[in-house]
Amino acid sequence: MSKVIAAEPVGWLPRQRGARRTTRAVAVGEDGTPATRRAAAWAERYAAVMGVELVSVPPEELRTVDCAMLVVGPHGEPFRPRGYAAAAENPERALVVVRGLPEPRTGVVTAAVGGAADTGVLSAAAAFCRASGARLRVLHVHHNFGGVAESAEPDDAPLRRALAFLEVVAADLTPAVVLDGREPHDVLAAPVSDLVVVGRGPAGGLGRMARTALYHSACPVLIP
Repeated sequence: MSKVIAAEPVGWLPRQRGARRTTRAVAVGEDGTPATRRAAAWAERYAAVMGVELVSVPPEELRTVDCAMLVVGPHGEPFRPRGYAAAAENPERALVVVRGLPEPRTGVVTAAVGGAADTGVLSAAAAFCRASGARLRVLHVHHNFGGVAESAEPDDAPLRRALAFLEVVAADLTPAVVLDGREPHDVLAAPVSDLVVVGRGPAGGLGRMARTALYHSACPVLIP
């Protein structure tokens, strides 16, 4: 049975002309390594596009910094020793793991749907597309693990819900829609996007799709 998706409050709203900057900044952890320097460069571009403040934070302050988004390196640098598992512990702030090719190359933002956090994923992806001029791609990976389907509902149901939601909150965007039956790691490893947006799992932790993206994505990953 299809569920009705209602809009949820999200932190990444489209920038309006003359809008004031948010008081909660984008924070990036830096320790002087190449990984954190690449993360800082990505965060600088993102903050400029979205019109938000960027702050650089030493490693010892990452867990407590008050920010709307935390940006870290491909293995969670400079978090030690648990990497992005520690970086993702606070569900009140978005997390970006800058892995793969951090520089914009395709002009595409992919929103991966199929979970309880889809409205936040779609809102974050749509907001960035509006601010940056990127094209929106809505992806659902419907893979049968061991021959058993993940869900009893039709394969394209999450995509239909996503399109219905976008018609309400982002009618100005015309998303590409992709239903892919391959292994999730194969789908996410394809270099077709500049940014992948994927939801958290149950209870605000990292679900299977988020973990797959963090290990295999060919580009930075945003978890709202």
